[in-house]
Amino acid sequence: MAKQMKGSQAVRVLLLVAVVLVLLALDWATLHDILKGEPNLYGEYGMLVFSAIVFGLLAIAGLRRRDRTRTVE
Repeated sequence: MAKQMKGSQAVRVLLLVAVVLVLLALDWATLHDILKGEPNLYGEYGMLVFSAIVFGLLAIAGLRRRDRTRTVE
């Protein structure tokens, strides 16, 4: 049987999904500008680096959380 999420956990998951979707949309727009041949690409590459850092931090946090829940069970 699937466990139901508590209210704060559901809000956390919703916020995480929203952040990921916004970052993916910004990455899509950034890659479009790069492929279109925009003359000044500092902002676009900066956005890609920022996005990679955020996704990396989310992955590290997810792995730490998974390891912590395995040791408790």
